[in-house]
Amino acid sequence: MHNEIKLCFFAHAGSSARSYSSFKKFLDPSIKVVPIEIAGRGSRLSEPRFTDAVKCAGDVFIKNKEIFENGNYAFFGHSLGAIISYETIKIIKKCGLPSPVHAFFSSRPAPQSEMEFTITGASNLSDEEFIRTFSVYGGLPVSISENKEMLDMLLPILRDDVLMADNYHPKFDKPEIDTDITVCYGRGDRIYAGEDINQWRNCTTGRFESLAFNGDHFYFNIPDNKEQLCEYINRTLLKLS
Repeated sequence: MHNEIKLCFFAHAGSSARSYSSFKKFLDPSIKVVPIEIAGRGSRLSEPRFTDAVKCAGDVFIKNKEIFENGNYAFFGHSLGAIISYETIKIIKKCGLPSPVHAFFSSRPAPQSEMEFTITGASNLSDEEFIRTFSVYGGLPVSISENKEMLDMLLPILRDDVLMADNYHPKFDKPEIDTDITVCYGRGDRIYAGEDINQWRNCTTGRFESLAFNGDHFYFNIPDNKEQLCEYINRTLLKLS
């Protein structure tokens, strides 16, 4: 029997962390899914949104400090969520609290990568142009893009999240975390190249692995990929719990 380990999920731009609840059925019962909700969406919809990833991570740290103090937890961050989770680990380490036992960074170039991971000039685009340009990231589900009420609610969140990514230009000269990390990505993602992924190995003094799937930016929307990803997470975390 394994000790419980908390797996904290950080969502992609425009999304709520609770959208990752579907992972639960593929994860071992000893792995507890913990959605890390950032301000301005989901259960925190009424709160002001951030456009600065470091400040957002600081807020995440304050809101979830008890989890980090107790240790025995891991992070999974997808796309923008990878950066917010990475910046949160830096804060945790600086505060002398237990770091995550493992971090899974998904579909995001390394922080020091020169790859632009945003929609250039997004603030000047009309809603229609913004949605069309966003399609390179995998686009919006039809259930949202064709629902005006949902689209009106989502677009301001998505625009601020894209601005957060655009504003993120961290200074980097040496590894700032010591957590073991796995970087997961889709081979068909049109946003970055393999070398942008591999630069993550320079971000930590811990172990680095990469895990590639057939698919695009949202590779885990393919059921077989999601199951394989969760099997990998199970193997990785159960060795540590």
